[in-house]
Amino acid sequence: MHDFLLEVRDEGLIRFITDNGGGGLSSSIGESALFSNGCDVQLEKVPLKYDGLDQWEIWISESQERMTVAIDPTHLERFMALSRQHAVESTVIGTYTDTGKLHITYNGATCAYIDLDLLTSAFPKWEFEAVWQAPALRGLTEPVLGVPENCAALILDMLGRPNICSKAWVCRQYDHEVQGTSVIKPLIGAGRDVPTDAAVIRPVLTSEQGLVFSQALVPMYSTIDAYHMTACTIDEAVRRAIAVGGDPNHLGGVDNFCWPNIQYHPVKNPDGRHKAAQLVRSCKALKAMCMAYGIPLLSGKDSMYVDGHLPGRYGETHKVSALETLQFSVTGVIEDVRQCLTMDCKVPGDRVWVVGITKNELGGSEYYEHLGHVGLNVPTVDPDGFAACYRAMAEAVKKGLMASCHGIYRGGLAVHLGLVAMGGELGLTVDLAKMPSEGIHRDDTLLFSESAGRFIVTVAPDNQDAFEALIAGQPAACVGHVAETPQLKITGIDGKCLVALTVEEMKSAWKGPKRAHINALIAGDVSLDDFQILAFGGGFSWGDDHGAGVIQALRLKTNIGDKLLDFVASEKLIIGICNGFQTLVNLGLLPGIDRDYTKRTVALTYNDCGNFRDQWVRVKINPDSPCVFTRGIKTLDLPVRHGEGKFYSESETLKALTDNHQVVLQYATPDGKSAGGAFPHNPNGSIADIAGICDPTGRIFGLMPHPEAYNHVTNHPDWTRQLEKRKRAGVSENGRMGEGIRIFENAVACFRSVD
Repeated sequence: MHDFLLEVRDEGLIRFITDNGGGGLSSSIGESALFSNGCDVQLEKVPLKYDGLDQWEIWISESQERMTVAIDPTHLERFMALSRQHAVESTVIGTYTDTGKLHITYNGATCAYIDLDLLTSAFPKWEFEAVWQAPALRGLTEPVLGVPENCAALILDMLGRPNICSKAWVCRQYDHEVQGTSVIKPLIGAGRDVPTDAAVIRPVLTSEQGLVFSQALVPMYSTIDAYHMTACTIDEAVRRAIAVGGDPNHLGGVDNFCWPNIQYHPVKNPDGRHKAAQLVRSCKALKAMCMAYGIPLLSGKDSMYVDGHLPGRYGETHKVSALETLQFSVTGVIEDVRQCLTMDCKVPGDRVWVVGITKNELGGSEYYEHLGHVGLNVPTVDPDGFAACYRAMAEAVKKGLMASCHGIYRGGLAVHLGLVAMGGELGLTVDLAKMPSEGIHRDDTLLFSESAGRFIVTVAPDNQDAFEALIAGQPAACVGHVAETPQLKITGIDGKCLVALTVEEMKSAWKGPKRAHINALIAGDVSLDDFQILAFGGGFSWGDDHGAGVIQALRLKTNIGDKLLDFVASEKLIIGICNGFQTLVNLGLLPGIDRDYTKRTVALTYNDCGNFRDQWVRVKINPDSPCVFTRGIKTLDLPVRHGEGKFYSESETLKALTDNHQVVLQYATPDGKSAGGAFPHNPNGSIADIAGICDPTGRIFGLMPHPEAYNHVTNHPDWTRQLEKRKRAGVSENGRMGEGIRIFENAVACFRSVD
């Protein structure tokens, strides 16, 4: 359909076109008929997806992938010929008239005969109660925070936050090379893994012109004021387009409102007046920003009831309303795509500039959210001042004065300096004392303020003077340089070293753990070589109809058996829990005596009690075991839930496991002594009370208890008793994490220590 519509458009066959969105034909035809002042529609001619629709259903159906097109009758033959050529179904269903009437018939019978005035008159305006209180009057204040002493650790944690961390795993699931038009791709840089500010395509392959597309979404600022949320969202979308080479004089916008219910009700929606006031302020900001930046609104969408009721643990429900949100998209024409920029620093020795002024504007920031605060000083936009700066930046792009350009967005300067360094896989040396700022005397404010209107720019030494002359009059300063050593070094206001982080450290924090489903490994969608830890979880695989873990093991061995052995040989880590332990045993990866990972020598069979067993057990850890996962742990309380968990082996194999210290976990009594096979301390009758074993290297570990099910202190069945005893003894709370997580922490620490 897309190709067809482009061709009929280029031949000048279309007088009017719109899509059939909300309301279907009633909207697309009803509204377009206002241009001619009338229409006749024959509903029986409308192609139907399903038989048996009533006339009113045909009229308002919102079936997708449909367009309403008005054409000159003299062009009908050519229009239909092109439609057939592209295999697109096109049907004439009526005629535009000047009768002033909307006339709908079905097989000659009139279904509706309505004055078009009905669409614009006789409807009362929908009125809402709106009450606005300034944020300070609502009790919002700036938090009282001391200056953080470990900014390096803080930056790493910020890079790992969900709003900032790498989204490459999402981008890679979508085709962004369609028809060979991509110029600036979603992921760029030396590692092709850092997100660009905006995307650029070259839709006409015979032209050097391109289209830039950017978008922004910062609902967090609505917690303080939706006016500034809207202003900052639009400014960010514009700035993203400018950063890659967009022309500030040739941009269009699309607004998408996502808003909670604004209809006040004293019981069902008691804060409706505030939500309505937020909408009023947002609309005012939308108008002010678009007028100041000269942005026409090309389209938009409104979702005005973003509320829900979540069930509670006692059967009650809790109303949840989304933050007042505007998502804003910007598109524009770039005259020559060869002048486009990316955000990654390119060459050691280039100068690092910050363009735009940094203020004490941490309200609603990622930094405050990370520390559990909201704040008051929300970022504000000076559209007239920013517009002049953006024009200067666009001129710098045309003159080729910048090697890279990147906006400063969510997370502030520190986060985006890190992204620029990660993009180029080079170092940045930056002096905060040189930053263009206003009334800031703290390093953390300079690092994490989310003031709008700012860029990080790198400039070749040969272009330094020309760039400085062009940007004169704007708040901008050279704050450092690009370094060969891939390290981000930041000097504080006092001249002392504040941060020294390698690109590798930052990427590790920013990317975090990468997860892949076992089916993706089998299908070849991802490579086992890219991972360091392989985990076989608990549960049931194929219903365990042929024995626990049997089919899973057979499927793995058949499809990726050699790759599993290569994974073992590369000294990476494997853990199997419950059904995963059974899978490892069936594969022969455990116990791996004499490093033979193909032979099955032990079994996990039916519980002696004769039934499935769910209970918590105490296990003791063999201090002489080489197991990586259990280092530093003496005992653990963990849940078991299985029907086939009894460990069994021949006496010769058991002796080898014992001599090699491969028996890692053993069921124990509450006081930590061996269970001696006694039920229920040993819940399944395992020989030698074995609950878990490892291979001779300690890097493959299988266990029947579930450490992942003790991820929080409240998982433990006795947590309330333990809490009360600690309180009575005056012992401080020891955090929220459950003891089972220590097994996984040891695995991660193994690779962090290597790195």
